[in-house]
Amino acid sequence: MKKSLLTITIVSVFAVLMLFAVIQITGCGGSSGDSSTAMTPEELEVATAVESFAAAVRSENINNAKVFLDTNLKYYRTAGLTEDYLKFIKRLEDFFAAATVSDFRINSLGVTLNSETLAEARGQLELSYINNLGVAQYQSESIKMSFERSPGGVWGIIEFARYSASDQGSVFPPAL
Repeated sequence: MKKSLLTITIVSVFAVLMLFAVIQITGCGGSSGDSSTAMTPEELEVATAVESFAAAVRSENINNAKVFLDTNLKYYRTAGLTEDYLKFIKRLEDFFAAATVSDFRINSLGVTLNSETLAEARGQLELSYINNLGVAQYQSESIKMSFERSPGGVWGIIEFARYSASDQGSVFPPAL
């Protein structure tokens, strides 16, 4: 348990430092769309949670990924399916068991605070992996994640979906 907590802490600190570096280099702004405006501390917390979740997926660490998923998660899957936290975790575990993640990122991230405890993040999910047949695969989709801040101050994903004009759901994690 101590090792997992240490890993989560190290990954989170690294994610914050990387995010600061990206913001400084690119001049990325907050949710207002004005690139001269820095992210608020709350927006930065959400962005860090997104990067930390992505780092957990990159390292295929289900326990670290769970830290950023709220147990009330609604997962909008392809074919109009709405699944819960347990089904999402099972899909992620099955994916980790059948594939090797080469890279996982959520690029072009935009964060919007809806209240002190609710936020939304949109970005471009980019996944590269080797499937169970040894074939390199690539997946990209626009996604939307809704977050809720718990009483302990941790932002957890409460909704995960594809973001598009159609009602297509997310194909992440891919079924293998």
